[in-house]
Amino acid sequence: MKIILSRKGFDSGYGGMPSPILPDGTMLSMPIPSEGDLVHYCDLYHNGLSYQDIISQLKPNSKILHKECHLDPDIRKDIVVRNDGWKPAFGQVGAAQSHLSNQGVCNGDIFLFFGWFRHTAIVNGRLSYIGPTSGFHAIYGYMQIGNIIKCAEDVPQWLMSHPHACDKRWQKNNAIYIASDNLSLNPELPGAGCFNFSEVLKLTMGGRSRSIWSLPTFFKNIPISYNRNAWREDAFHSAAKGQEFVFEANDDVINWLKFILANGFKGDLVNAEMIERTRGKLVVNNRDAVEVESIKQELLKQCRYYDGKDYNPYEGVEQNKAMLYFYESCWVNEMANSNGRLNWMMQEYYLNMRNALPEMFNDDTMPFTYKALLFDRYVHFGGSREGFRELFDSCYTNKLKRELQK
Repeated sequence: MKIILSRKGFDSGYGGMPSPILPDGTMLSMPIPSEGDLVHYCDLYHNGLSYQDIISQLKPNSKILHKECHLDPDIRKDIVVRNDGWKPAFGQVGAAQSHLSNQGVCNGDIFLFFGWFRHTAIVNGRLSYIGPTSGFHAIYGYMQIGNIIKCAEDVPQWLMSHPHACDKRWQKNNAIYIASDNLSLNPELPGAGCFNFSEVLKLTMGGRSRSIWSLPTFFKNIPISYNRNAWREDAFHSAAKGQEFVFEANDDVINWLKFILANGFKGDLVNAEMIERTRGKLVVNNRDAVEVESIKQELLKQCRYYDGKDYNPYEGVEQNKAMLYFYESCWVNEMANSNGRLNWMMQEYYLNMRNALPEMFNDDTMPFTYKALLFDRYVHFGGSREGFRELFDSCYTNKLKRELQK
């Protein structure tokens, strides 16, 4: 099986603004402007609001508001009226299609669509960007290939409205990839879908430019097309050019993909329900500070040792509790500031614990993101998986049981 990281949606050249992560966590990838296509931004809707309205709220002076757009990949069903029999689909043409063909992409392979995103909130009654202006790269959807159409005569009636079904694109090297009915890695999931934002979907490394990614370290041994010399020091510097990055899936990649799928549909509580409650109360001039503080207060409710104060009361008294107080404080700050550094920690924790210690992996005493951070630090300083379980059981799982028995 091959995995294709496929760059799609607005970028600095096409659209000129990040696609929005809506306050409820929806990752709404914006199709790029494309003269001559049939769909306009005013034709596409999400929760009763047109894409044209969304763009105008985020960037009132945008020059693309009344232009046609290239709805591709077309994997979000409810944004426009559909023909009977509609299925998710993605088209590619020219050199990009030649690259997919040369890489041997075929039925059963999986596209992971990523793009440029930025968080939003309702500020003074309108949708507004929040957080760092640079935004970040994140995976927003997937599609497993069920069929590939390579000539106009094979296009079914329900697909005629797809932008790659038009005559002008069949004059070049053109193909349309149709989604499978179900995902082979998890038949309970559809063959294509869109995610709600979770930190595990973020590719960009915290504090770096959006093309510098924090992929799991096993990717260092996996050739990725267009990215032959991408690894430098501690980060993956993704290629600036090229729409599709193709690589073979080994066991590590499959587990990583399952991890993304498992978390992508749930989203992060801290980035969806809780931020939804706090961000709407912000005022424009000091929204960042108020936002971070509001999120911290919610996160503190999940801590067992850290109480939000700079002074560590366990320092020099109880070593383990002092350590946990410190790491809980690190977790609160990382989550509140959404730096993205927890991303690779979560992936490494998943790969290490899911099969080796499933009872530990499924323990919900503390948030998954915190367990990932604590595990990373514990093994970094020479600890084992079994030792981590003993520490966690002693200081969290059994502690909670004792509290409940009182």
